[in-house]
Amino acid sequence: MSLEIEDIDNAQLNYLQKTADGLFANSENYAFILSGDLDIAKTKELLQIYIANLPKGTPKDSILDDKMRSISGKKELIRDYGDSDKAEVTLIYRNNDLQDYSVENRYAFNAMKNILQEELMEKIREENSKIYSIYVGGSFTQIPFPKASIEIYFSCKPEEVNGVLKDIDKMIAEIKQKGVKTERLDNYKKASIIAAKRNAQKSEFWVSTIENHLINEMPIYQEKEYETRIEKISVKDIQKALSFVDVGNRFVAVLNPKTVK
Repeated sequence: MSLEIEDIDNAQLNYLQKTADGLFANSENYAFILSGDLDIAKTKELLQIYIANLPKGTPKDSILDDKMRSISGKKELIRDYGDSDKAEVTLIYRNNDLQDYSVENRYAFNAMKNILQEELMEKIREENSKIYSIYVGGSFTQIPFPKASIEIYFSCKPEEVNGVLKDIDKMIAEIKQKGVKTERLDNYKKASIIAAKRNAQKSEFWVSTIENHLINEMPIYQEKEYETRIEKISVKDIQKALSFVDVGNRFVAVLNPKTVK
């Protein structure tokens, strides 16, 4: 839910302070993650001052499932008030009843996202010149409930929208049925392993890794173990990963150029 101007105007400092005090009244509800070039002795000293003295108690807060779900089925939202001369399109495939959450499937899902983007760029943009740009994102998580989604964002001429959507649907169906070229998967594996080694030199990588370990039960990064998991991903795993999201729930949002009257 987004904030409205009225929400800001009506905010009361004493209520906000009371809410903040309640949220931070129990340090057992939090995991404190520190990453960087730290002086261990000095860091421990500071932790004893600022963390160890925080109030403690039985952990109470948790990530709860409020039972709210996105709309199911095939839906469209089309608006004609964009500022550019091209159509901006968001296409989402979503599964809110994921039955196969696992660490292995999450690795395969991430590989599938990357490979799908490469396939779409090659076939739709470079070969057919139907789109200006395209990006594939998505999530595969068990919090607050097991779910998976693929979000595809692209821009094109307004008259090309329906054709591109059909091309994407067709390509997803083909990958599920026939798979992808092994060379494409091999390229992903090499790039992923190299990127992980490079990113492991950055503090933000370790913060994200530890968060994923605590929330989604992902293993802490270890170079050899990570390489082994990545190398095990097969073409069939990519097909299976696509089947996680292509379950009949398809949402399309199109922002066309504003209509001239």
